[in-house]
Formats: sequence, C-alpha cells, structure tokens
Amino acid sequence: MDLEAPVDAWYVWIGVAVVSVAVAGLVLTLPSGPPPDANRAANTIDAVAGSPYEATGRTPHDGAEVRIEGPRISLRNDHGTTHASTAYGPVVPVMGTDRLEALAAGEPFEVAYEPELEDDHVDAGAIFLEDVEAALERNEDEWRRTDGELTVRHLGVEPQDPDPIPYANVSATVTEVDHGTTETGERGNFITGVSLEYEGNEPIEATVGVYNPGAEESPSEPVDVTLSSSERTATLDLSENGQVHAEYDNRPAELVADADDPFGERCTRPLLSDRVGATATCSFGQAGAIDPREAGDVADRLEWIELDRETRAYQVTLVDV
Repeated sequence: MDLEAPVDAWYVWIGVAVVSVAVAGLVLTLPSGPPPDANRAANTIDAVAGSPYEATGRTPHDGAEVRIEGPRISLRNDHGTTHASTAYGPVVPVMGTDRLEALAAGEPFEVAYEPELEDDHVDAGAIFLEDVEAALERNEDEWRRTDGELTVRHLGVEPQDPDPIPYANVSATVTEVDHGTTETGERGNFITGVSLEYEGNEPIEATVGVYNPGAEESPSEPVDVTLSSSERTATLDLSENGQVHAEYDNRPAELVADADDPFGERCTRPLLSDRVGATATCSFGQAGAIDPREAGDVADRLEWIELDRETRAYQVTLVDV
C-alpha cells in the first residue's frame, strides 16, 4: 500500500498552514481577562452611603481608570468598560484634594479641619462643602487613574454659627464751609460742620475730631460718639470757633478717630477739599467680614446636599480611587 501523498497535494499543506495561522490569530485576539466589575464598586458605595451612621468601606477592583458622574460609576481596563449606578448618589470623587482624600481614608474631621474649627469667625462646615464643590468641579465625569482599590466614606458635618470679624467704618463728610474772615482777621476757608456716618457689625465708641495737622493749638474740640447699626449718624459742629482750616500750611484738615474696644485703634485720614461734600473714612477691624461664609449658602449652590433633620448635619459620601 502506497502511503506517500502525491506531489500535486502540496496545496493541501498550504491550506492546513493557512487555517493554522488563522486559528492562532483568533486565539491571540481573544481577551486574556475580564473587564472590571463596576457593580461590585457600586454595591460597596451603597453599603457605606446607606448607613445611618458614619461608615467607611474599601473594595479592590481590576479597573485601570474610574469615572464618577452623579450616581453613576464607570470602570475600564484593557478588556472593556463597565457601568453601574448607585442608589444613594451623587457621591463625591475626591482625587487630587488632600484633605478630602485624608477624610476618605478615615482621618477624623476634627483633625483635617482643625484650623477652621478653632476659629470662631469661620464655619468649618462651609469650608468643607467648598472643598467638596471644588472636588466635583475637578473630577466629575473625568476618567482618573486608579491604584486598584476604591475607598468610600460617608460622614456628616455640622454647620457652625460663626461670629463675624468685627469691623466699623466712620465716614466724615463736610456739610458747612465758611469762606471768610475770622474775628481775629484771619482769612481762609474754614470747615464749620461735619456729619458722621457709621457702617459695620460692631458698635463703636470713639473720640472724633477734625484738626489742622501741624497747628500749635487744636481748634477743634474732640467729640465722644457712640455709633452702631441703630445709631448710624452723628454731627460735629465746628462753627463756634471757626478755626479749622480746610488747608493749613499746605496740609489738608484731618479726621482723627480714637476707637475704644473692641478695636483700640487710632485712625487719621485727610479731608481733601475746601468744599461741602469732602469725605474721609476711618476704618477699624477687617472691612467686609460682616458676612462669613456659611455652610447653608454653599449647600444651596450644590443643591443635592441637604441638612439632615435628625442629625443636623450635611451628609456627604466621599470616594477615592
């Protein structure tokens, strides 16, 4: 029996070779691993976010990158992309924000925000929510590299009731000017009337006067005034002596105010005109600090964060990858 293949069967071997290469190519294109499990990550988030108390959780995953948008989490690697939704979203991706990353890893809020908690003029809850807002702007709907572990922390942060940093402004406005000659024959422009107006968040007790710097005698008798949000105005009547020059020895008249507690400061400002309406302002404390940032204002901007009626805290779920 002749077992040798005929010479004209060479095409059989070529066909077998082609099929072998094709099969090998198919094997090479098959995925070597599964895509990451987004459902597992979402379940971990829900287990933590759904707790009525503060809670933390961790779960490993095979994702190379993670994206979080509202209640939706996506994972992807070389083998595919998967998506899942959380029942307790939205959550806050905190990558790249040091203090929120520390909180997500379990650091106590009292440690992470110690400087704000020790400052009576700051609402630590507001600063925390502003950090949350910044983290969302940075990370939401963006693919971020991951180390293969997802960390979740659910916590509540109570708002504080910050005390405004005291400040007060006393503005002096020239209301009367005498262009003439005094009883001693001195000619010039004399300030004879000044009105004072208050703005601030702290009542101020001050000794106020208008003087000519450099003069040997002080023609203006200082006036003690107490100004507050209910008593916003006072007056200085300088008409009796008529000796406060709008300008003396080439120097303008000056408003001088000595403020008592809580400031204990002296302020000197020039009145730069010899006409009615000239104004000078003495400021004490930190102007503009009347309205500290409060947590409720930031929560209103975020919309989805609300104050829990039972705990009186803002409940937030932080996620780090």
